[in-house]
Amino acid sequence: MEIVDVVDVRNSVIGQKPISANHHIRGVHIWLVNDKQEVLVCKRPANAWIFPGQYTSSAGGNLNTGESYMQAAVRELQEELGVVVPLTFACDFTYHLSEHQAVFHQLFIGTHLGAIQADASEIKIAEWVSYDVLRIEARQRPERFAGPFLEALEAYERVRGAGKPLLIFDLDNTLCDTDALAGDHGRVAELRLLSAAQEVLGIADCTKVLITKNHPDHPGIQQRKLEILGIGDRFDDIHIVSRDPEKLQWFEAAMKKYQARPTDVVVIGDRPNAEIRCGNVLGCTTIQIRHGKYKDQAPADHFEIPTHAIGSLHDAIPIIDKLIRQAKARPNL
Repeated sequence: MEIVDVVDVRNSVIGQKPISANHHIRGVHIWLVNDKQEVLVCKRPANAWIFPGQYTSSAGGNLNTGESYMQAAVRELQEELGVVVPLTFACDFTYHLSEHQAVFHQLFIGTHLGAIQADASEIKIAEWVSYDVLRIEARQRPERFAGPFLEALEAYERVRGAGKPLLIFDLDNTLCDTDALAGDHGRVAELRLLSAAQEVLGIADCTKVLITKNHPDHPGIQQRKLEILGIGDRFDDIHIVSRDPEKLQWFEAAMKKYQARPTDVVVIGDRPNAEIRCGNVLGCTTIQIRHGKYKDQAPADHFEIPTHAIGSLHDAIPIIDKLIRQAKARPNL
């Protein structure tokens, strides 16, 4: 029986076991496209053990033990179609095979104009179909398509044509060391930026929004902090709210204004029950800066668990850079 990496609900590897309906695993889908904006879709044989007789992606399969998503995509494409081409990551998506088993997928796209050698045990028919026609067919006759392919199509639509990545920042103990003031607002002139804050705020090719909460007893204090720190001009938008629950609506407003999809948004803050929660509710990538009085706060539920927990803003830079690279490289059909 095939041994694969099994993962937890956050797609972190927790061991290696035979494929079972009781374990979460990882998989890949690959779309080959040509110069006519067509996608190669493949029909599964009628006797296939899973999704028999249904149309699906050009190629796909599970990750082997220790294999990366890209390695699996290259391997599956060569095994099923005899094709080797450069592949570009397009999006993530999850398909639930059962109540107890999810497959965490990544979709890759590559351009191919030559012949294919279809593996007859996996593919009965392979045909090029216009992407727009494919979208219409999937909506009107979903029963013709394998479930993971429909999920891949929906996930790709969410990121298709997306603009620049959006970074949503908190201020206190995220960009500046507020706790160093020991709660004495009379010392606000002593406020300093955290290490790497200038570097993070200087990252190009992304939109930056600051959403921060005012102190109820010190109206105007957040604006004063921005003036002292000299970073107000680093943001495309600044919103100062009076209560934490207001943050969610401003997060949504920023995403709508800048046409940012959740997969292209990073929320950076220090409070699990405030900005991290808001970001997770909206499906964004969340980064908790483990600094200040909230660094050891236990999450109340899964919405308060950050995608990444880091000890320094400097550690956020590669996460943001990766998002920007993916946005630039993302193919659009």
